[in-house]
Amino acid sequence: MSDTAQPLLEIERLTVEFHARRDRGHVQRTVRAVDDVSLTVHSGETLGIVGESGCGKTTLIRCAAKLLDAKSGSVSFEGTDITSASRRGLRDVRKRMQLVFQDSEAALNPRKRVRQILATPLRLRGVARGQLAHETQTLLQEVGLRPEHGRRFPHELSGGQRQRVGIARALALQPRLLLLDEPVSALDVSVRAQIVNLLADLRERHRLSCVFVAHDLAIVRHVSDRIAVMHAGQVVEVGDAEQVCSAPEHPRTKALLAAIPPPDPLIARQQLAANAVSVDASDGRDGGDGGDGGDTPD
Repeated sequence: MSDTAQPLLEIERLTVEFHARRDRGHVQRTVRAVDDVSLTVHSGETLGIVGESGCGKTTLIRCAAKLLDAKSGSVSFEGTDITSASRRGLRDVRKRMQLVFQDSEAALNPRKRVRQILATPLRLRGVARGQLAHETQTLLQEVGLRPEHGRRFPHELSGGQRQRVGIARALALQPRLLLLDEPVSALDVSVRAQIVNLLADLRERHRLSCVFVAHDLAIVRHVSDRIAVMHAGQVVEVGDAEQVCSAPEHPRTKALLAAIPPPDPLIARQQLAANAVSVDASDGRDGGDGGDGGDTPD
């Protein structure tokens, strides 16, 4: 990927505010959820956005998808400024930029079967009525579901299966960019790994670009080429995934790394004990001759 190539998605100095109002409509206070954020996503790249809950990462990608309006700044997709685009102007853009939501249960129509949910974007893509059944089965197979899942309602599926349907619905329009809003945070650990591996496979197969939003830096590191760390509505650190995780510069990045649970608790306890011994030895050396009568400062 060339650094001089035009970005697929370009966010420049984006600011999003929400107003809390009293009963009579007067603004009580203003919350700046996204504060002067600039980011780029290049073709074929996965950008991870990580941060604690409430830092503004979901608001950022919803604004990039034009589900929310920004107070200031701009969003460009495929070289076209879509900041002030009309609903009609966004139709073609949204076919090429799809969002996968965190809450898969709320994102799927509970009154429709899975095959009906997938048929809607296929029709928008121009698939003939006679090909809908075949295309629907192809989508289900791509995300690891069986044909019989197409006959079920969303409430008859597990959380991981619903998330696969959400991914299949996004793929139905053959997008260039997927915006993934914490797609694995509500899933069990084993199911998380399955969905992450599925996304990696789909990215390679369809040459997708992705924005992967999560609060778990370990997962973001695994799936991303670059990582942007957000805190209090701002991007505080951005860079190559391995560089950000191996040599973090901002305290917030260091805190997110420290919050990753160790794979082996026994090794973690041994490391803590070794660090404690090291600190005790260091304190002994700093204390002069170590005697009680030494003139050490308080």
